[in-house]
Amino acid sequence: MLDVEVNDVFPSCPQIMHGLIVFRGTWNKVDEKYSLIPSKPVVISDLKSSRGVGEPTIIVLKSRRIVAAFRGSNMMSRN
Repeated sequence: MLDVEVNDVFPSCPQIMHGLIVFRGTWNKVDEKYSLIPSKPVVISDLKSSRGVGEPTIIVLKSRRIVAAFRGSNMMSRN
């Protein structure tokens, strides 16, 4: 994900790494489509969440700042 080295962040199981990227969109009247700008990726180590980030919820505050909350997990898979 956007220049993140998966083995540095999720070393025990890199094939199931999950992260979050938020896109800001502005409507371009001339092209009649959105112009999208991605955020930096949000990823956390598998030592803090065995499944990465999941089920993100995002809200834009009156100050125009963006807050994202997500679910993690510390359960180990037996598969």
